[in-house]
Amino acid sequence: MTAPQDHALGKRRRARLPCAVAEHVVGHIAVLPRAQDSSGKWNQFSGRYAWDQTCICSGNPAFGGQGAGKQGASFDAAPNVDHTSARVRQARQARRAAQGSSQ
Repeated sequence: MTAPQDHALGKRRRARLPCAVAEHVVGHIAVLPRAQDSSGKWNQFSGRYAWDQTCICSGNPAFGGQGAGKQGASFDAAPNVDHTSARVRQARQARRAAQGSSQ
């Protein structure tokens, strides 16, 4: 079953409409931390992606990220995922492959 946001983005892609901003926003909404670490920082993920502070960009003390430094501005409402992390890339590739096989 396709998530509603995936369906809407798929329609935009098929219509060849730009959707980079929408994908970025959906990405942040779909991947929010679900729990706090031992120091009370919201950086523990579960469900779709089982990530921790090592998958979050460093440089924003509110989230205690231990990944690569963030390039550009931080998004203070949610941690910035370290997209350079091999663990993050592997999880996202696996998710895309699973989505492709279920359609």
